[in-house]
Amino acid sequence: MPRRRNLKPRERIWGNDQGPFEGNDLRKPGGHLGRCILCGIRTQLRLSHVVPRWAYRWHKAAWQGSIVTHLLSRGVSTTQQDGSKHYLMCEACEQRASITESYALALVERDRKALRVRGTRWLLRDWFWHLRPDLMARFLAITALRCHYAEGGPHKTTIIPAPIRRQIRNVAWRGSCRNGHATAVWRFVPPKEAPDHDPREDIDTMFEDGTLGPLFIMLVGGIEWLLLIGDDSRASSIRRGCIRGSWAERIPSVPFSEYRRIKYPEKWLDPLKKRMDPGCKGEVQQS
Repeated sequence: MPRRRNLKPRERIWGNDQGPFEGNDLRKPGGHLGRCILCGIRTQLRLSHVVPRWAYRWHKAAWQGSIVTHLLSRGVSTTQQDGSKHYLMCEACEQRASITESYALALVERDRKALRVRGTRWLLRDWFWHLRPDLMARFLAITALRCHYAEGGPHKTTIIPAPIRRQIRNVAWRGSCRNGHATAVWRFVPPKEAPDHDPREDIDTMFEDGTLGPLFIMLVGGIEWLLLIGDDSRASSIRRGCIRGSWAERIPSVPFSEYRRIKYPEKWLDPLKKRMDPGCKGEVQQS
């Protein structure tokens, strides 16, 4: 599929890679004939965002209307006008995805009206009644598949093994998989050293087969969403699901500057952090 080379170099982190840095798929009149990554049917595919479009709202506001991406594997920081868009899913599957994306946005914004449509009520602070972990899991699974199959930056290096993809596809399609899965969410509060920083501006997606098992992690909307595939017994190590009370469910809040240390003992992101220019603003999309 031809792609627009619309990722413009912004600054060099190291090296002298001249590109090209490929971004979105090239829009084709009438759509693109291909195989849907979710249902597997060969049909006309829609051009849609890999990460939900609403996730870029706060990011673009913080970066003067641009999308800033650190391509760590290429040693360069790039800008583009919009988030990555590719021909990946058919019309019907896009409609399924939009339901889960709308639910995730309602959780981010604590939108009582939108949550009520899906049977959830926001009570106060981080407390909710009848959260929908099935919709959250499908939201994560669909985004994970999009990141794997997106051929342009910055998601090109998100490689998910075939056996895990089959399980993720079952979660995306049916809301469950045979070996079990768990979802977890954490809402970030601004760090003390930068109280004006809005965690919602940061966007990050990656897959890691770490000590806790296969994990797909996505940071959007000031919330880190985590999907664990495999043995259910491991889910307790990452606070499976949400913290449950006798009458409500809670999305925990953790300090933004400490979340990696709290949840991931393997500290698999530290080597990437050390490579980044200390002057870079925040943790935006990394590849």
